[in-house]
Amino acid sequence: MPITIAIKRSNILTLILTGCGCLLAIGVDVDLAAIARMNARITEIRKQIGKISKFSAVSLAENTKMNARNTEMSKQKGKIRK
Repeated sequence: MPITIAIKRSNILTLILTGCGCLLAIGVDVDLAAIARMNARITEIRKQIGKISKFSAVSLAENTKMNARNTEMSKQKGKIRK
């Protein structure tokens, strides 16, 4: 994730973290390592969310197919019993 640093007239560093879309106005003593760790955590969380949403979509599709199969089986059993 690229970090853009711009120095204003008031000698405040403005860090634009383009990766996570945050705008932080911080004094001169900026802990870039902490920001890098935070970005890594955000990236990891986004990956986990992506995995969960993909899994949910697949599960929903599989569940719908299974329900259709079960309904069809129930209809077939009803026909056989009669």
